[in-house]
Amino acid sequence: KLIAILILQNNHQKLKYNPFYVMLHYLFRIQWIGAKLNGPLIHVRKKKCNGCGLCASLCPVQNIQMRNGIPHFSHDCTMCMNCSLVCPQDAVRPGILNLWRVNGRYPFHKLIENPDISSSYIDDNTKGYFKLFLPYYQQTYKEIKEITGIDYQEI
Repeated sequence: KLIAILILQNNHQKLKYNPFYVMLHYLFRIQWIGAKLNGPLIHVRKKKCNGCGLCASLCPVQNIQMRNGIPHFSHDCTMCMNCSLVCPQDAVRPGILNLWRVNGRYPFHKLIENPDISSSYIDDNTKGYFKLFLPYYQQTYKEIKEITGIDYQEI
């Protein structure tokens, strides 16, 4: 719920990088190789595309160029799949990842408003491995209360 609240408030947290993991990332660039192969396979269903250019304007690496109102993809794709998420017409087909395509943005407001979804997955009664997550959950509950005034630990 905290992540959904922060996304709806356009409050993005800055990522923290561990130098060790950054080094591993550069050594094992499997996703980069896959992205280079998949980039040219991304295409648009021309009958569905309305030429709005939203995919091109929101591509974090400017991999998408608009030509005659149709998006064209190059080899610089990072496979973030933002293009398929933001397409209002569900026209983008992300190549070999099409089977895992998500249609449209996730309705975070429904997650927050749904009283049947509990935020108390882990609490003081949790045993075993998942007990290790308790400090994280306690911090999350505290942040939600600061932002919304709602104490999810008591719900």
